[in-house]
Amino acid sequence: KPVAQDVPYPGYPVWSPDSNFLLVYSHPAGGIARAEADWWLAPLDGGAARKTGAFNALRAQGFTTSFGSSIPRAWIWQDDALIFTAQKGDTRSIWKARFTPGAQISAHVDRITQGTTVDVQPSASETGILAFASVSQNAAIWSIPIDPDARRVTGALKRLTEGDTSESTPSISPDGRMLYYGSTIPHHEDIW
Repeated sequence: KPVAQDVPYPGYPVWSPDSNFLLVYSHPAGGIARAEADWWLAPLDGGAARKTGAFNALRAQGFTTSFGSSIPRAWIWQDDALIFTAQKGDTRSIWKARFTPGAQISAHVDRITQGTTVDVQPSASETGILAFASVSQNAAIWSIPIDPDARRVTGALKRLTEGDTSESTPSISPDGRMLYYGSTIPHHEDIW
């Protein structure tokens, strides 16, 4: 049966521990209204869903709540705790906060993972074992020779950049002698 029909653009449902609610993410106006994005509690008995106010509490604690890969995403609701992924500063980690259907998210949020990678998609057992993906991304600039008249590749791929940064947005000079690209670390980009 349909659930959370009164929630605009619902997604990413998470069951409550008692199976009476779904916690869903909603981004009114299709994600344009960043301040309106939040988690909503949708009762399965057909009652009206209600906005939790969690995103306001997270923003007040320095979390990023902008639409896209930075949105806080709830994954696991066990007992009175919510495990979620969120961006704070230059890292995306897994966090835990006290959360119950009748209350707001707690003012104190505990960081579970401490790495420098992007930690996402946690799953937990009933005994407290947590598994998650730890993702590291490194974009590089590559070249491949082609014959434009024959419209075919004439050689092998060759990596042009080697580094720990994310290298992207290449631009080749009209004479083909120079290549410019962006080299990005969190919150900073240089042109090479």
